[in-house]
Amino acid sequence: MVDIEGLKASAYAQGRESCVAAIAELVGSVDPTEEAASDKLRTLLEGKTPKEKRKIIKDLRRSLNRKRSEFNEKHETTTRELAQLSQMEAAFTEVNDWAAKGNLTLERPSGSLIHQLRQDIIEGTAVVFHKREKFGVADDYETDVFADCQVFVVEHNWAGAFANAGDYEEGTEFHLPFEVCVFEFSLDRHRVALIVTEMDGVIYHEIAAKTKEFWFLLGMATRMTKVSESGETEGWGRLINFLAPQVKAICVALEAEVAETEVTRAPHKLNRAREKMGRIALSDFHTISLAHRRRYAALPSTPSDEPKTQKRLHFRRGHWRHFETFKTWVRWTLVGNPDLGFVDKDYRL
Repeated sequence: MVDIEGLKASAYAQGRESCVAAIAELVGSVDPTEEAASDKLRTLLEGKTPKEKRKIIKDLRRSLNRKRSEFNEKHETTTRELAQLSQMEAAFTEVNDWAAKGNLTLERPSGSLIHQLRQDIIEGTAVVFHKREKFGVADDYETDVFADCQVFVVEHNWAGAFANAGDYEEGTEFHLPFEVCVFEFSLDRHRVALIVTEMDGVIYHEIAAKTKEFWFLLGMATRMTKVSESGETEGWGRLINFLAPQVKAICVALEAEVAETEVTRAPHKLNRAREKMGRIALSDFHTISLAHRRRYAALPSTPSDEPKTQKRLHFRRGHWRHFETFKTWVRWTLVGNPDLGFVDKDYRL
């Protein structure tokens, strides 16, 4: 991680060198050292009357005060950045440590906390690991992510339900139900959110986790693939490996109409009161459950279709169908005999 004490020592040394160099520049010394600056100042004052000396000293002091103001601003900026680095290191370590311990267990969250994440980002209390320099972090997230996102509060273990489903192995393609989705989880009394986007058929994700004091974001969108096994022992790697299959299972279930969503609307009066206080409005959010009326596509009949050869319920993977001038996406479908093997209880928390 970041060597905070080393950065402090380096910043102090650089600041001292800058002060000496500034004084040397003011007295006209080519050599930016204390000895050379002192010698140059003595040369400037040599042979001058007391009045002339006072004027030289006064002009130097005025110039030095301007330099001091510049250094103070740089010092405040550096101090603030060091404090942010300390917060960043503490938050990264906190999440990494709890995610690395034992088993990750899904829990049923009570409502959505995404409005807290948004508020923390706007107020600057959220810690963003890779902070972008060219534009404001708050404006960036509000404009590009939260303005058009759909929030899903995950209450079931969808990856567990489909763990043994046919045609569902790792690497099969799937698509998001909306262009920007936020999937919110509760894990071992910790809130975690995956911000997932789809661009040109490629799915990217960014992870945010609630620490004891604030929300922490890794701050960069990466392609949604399984983290290498070499990083499996690291908490962040285990966390992403655990949650990414949940997102895939949810998207496949929705596309195959195995699952359906129910939207919980934020109270209008409460949001109006929050907006008057300058607070972010509560978000509407989706909860996902098994569809009450599940439709299963029939398998093609063959002369050998006897009870002993019927296939258990399984997925027929989504795929692209290519034509001469275009291609079209064929949706995921659940097919087979439901009496031969789809167990609803596997997804319940």
